[in-house]
Amino acid sequence: VAANQIKEAAKRKLKTPVATRWNYDCLVVLLKVLSVGDQLDAINTILINQPKGGSPITEVNIQVLKEYKLVMQPVAECLDMLQGEGKAYMGALLPNLWLMKASLEEQSQNGDLVYARPLVQALLRCYEKRFDHLFKDGDLLMATALHPTFTPKALESIASDKVEEIRDRITRELRAVIKPREKEQQQRQPGQPEVQEPEDMEARLFNKLFAIGPANQQQDVREVLRKSMEEWVPSKGELAWSLFPYQHREAWVDLFIRYNTPLPSSAAVERLFIVGGDVLRAKRSSLDEVNFEELVFLKGNMDLLEEKMGQEDVEEEDL
Repeated sequence: VAANQIKEAAKRKLKTPVATRWNYDCLVVLLKVLSVGDQLDAINTILINQPKGGSPITEVNIQVLKEYKLVMQPVAECLDMLQGEGKAYMGALLPNLWLMKASLEEQSQNGDLVYARPLVQALLRCYEKRFDHLFKDGDLLMATALHPTFTPKALESIASDKVEEIRDRITRELRAVIKPREKEQQQRQPGQPEVQEPEDMEARLFNKLFAIGPANQQQDVREVLRKSMEEWVPSKGELAWSLFPYQHREAWVDLFIRYNTPLPSSAAVERLFIVGGDVLRAKRSSLDEVNFEELVFLKGNMDLLEEKMGQEDVEEEDL
């Protein structure tokens, strides 16, 4: 009854906190409602008139909630980024954790905090215990350095003592990928003509501008890779093939896939189990594993299928 009365007074339904979900959004909605004076008075009236009696929401209560929201905002934003599916590569883990810590440290120096200062200090202590060791993990640093949004330049901020070590490791692993391919090309049989694919417009433009020819291709691979790392500029936006260094681009992409394929959060896996539960219902209990897997795959990728069908419809209309 009280919930219906509050919904009528606030002109919207409040989000309900639950034990198994992140409840930061519930607090944001509540504060938005309480920021309107008439709605706050109406909600207080409803609380006071409850059969068991209730305490009104005071200015101190609102201030506590505001400080809690301010302190927890970087934590919530970090979780949202890592639990997403569009940009949740392993290389995004360390930069987002680093940003969260930097934001919490700024809040710890905020002189306006009255009630939430112990919360900030507790979060920073827990952060050091839970996450500090990750910034010494070579694989995680490699994932960040190989991501076009961050590149090795990001390590100068999040792990400055590891920059040269990771640069050397990238160079070694890229050479390990490149050399067998070059050796395979050199060992082609004389009678077997090498099939050369025509260069695309981007490749022809690059070669013309920077004179990429046989002489330059004989340069030491190590020097080429080091120079590519130094000139690699971080770029925002959707991940694309063209964002990786031009020379030996295929090797760069292969190395990116190797270190960035793991997910930084289990949220995507949980969603997969939910999809599986939606597919395998009581009336479908006789599904074999092949059909089950195909149905889960289809349901999980339905958005891609709908996008492709939409493009085909547009092409048919154009014809």
